[in-house]
This record gives sequence, structure tokens and C-alpha cells, in this order.
Amino acid sequence: MMERDNRTEEQIKYLIDWCQQDSFWKANILSPSKLRKQYDQLVVKIKSENETKKKSPQVIPTKLPEHWPERKPLTKEELLRIEELEAEMPF
Repeated sequence: MMERDNRTEEQIKYLIDWCQQDSFWKANILSPSKLRKQYDQLVVKIKSENETKKKSPQVIPTKLPEHWPERKPLTKEELLRIEELEAEMPF
């Protein structure tokens, strides 16, 4: 692959590592010849996954875990203490 296809050692190592993490390709890339044959298809798959990760919004859960106590409003004393602490902050 390095000589025939001008692939770098780093590219090949990355692809091998990626294949071993993917459940489908792990079972289908079992030899260097198979890796060479599927190289371009694998690169397209990796790039597609990376684009999807960049575009998908981060999901932030809005429901509190069940083991957390229910939210209660702050008391006047707690609000005053927060204001005091904010006033002490240097910024």
C-alpha cells in the first residue's frame, strides 16, 4: 500500500485502528489485501462519520436524575449570601 498506492505509514495505521473499533469492518478486514481493496470506501466512511459528528447538536439532558432531590426555591437568606459572594468576586 505504501509503495503501490503512496499511502503513508500513519494513514495505514489509522485505518487499521479504526477498522478494529468498528464492529462491521472488524470482521471484514482480516488481511492486508482486504484493507487495500476497501481503503477508499473506509476513508469515505470515516469522513462521513466525522462530518456527522461535527453537524449533530450536542444533546443536553433536561430531566434531572431520579436520585437528585426535587428543586426548591432559594430562601431570602440564601439569595443574600449569593449576592455577598458575588460582590467579593474580583471580576
